[in-house]
Amino acid sequence: MAPVFAGSMLAFLAVDDVSIAVGGPLLALLPIRYALIASGIVFVIFGLVPLLQEEKTKDLTLDKKKNTKPLLASFSLVALMELGDKTKS
Repeated sequence: MAPVFAGSMLAFLAVDDVSIAVGGPLLALLPIRYALIASGIVFVIFGLVPLLQEEKTKDLTLDKKKNTKPLLASFSLVALMELGDKTKS
């Protein structure tokens, strides 16, 4: 249980730290009006792309292998989840 918690917390810290390190200076360089327009366009694109994609069904089978690296598995899962989260501004 501790490796899963540690991996999750490390992922949150890593993704948020990179977002702050890149987003802060980028926002300081761009006028706020352009940043708002760009974020609105990206928001609309992220909403339209899933609607326009064709549904592709794949046969998903689960391998019943035991994961021997829970820290890495939880880190990668949470990091990808945070990168794909479109609700943050």
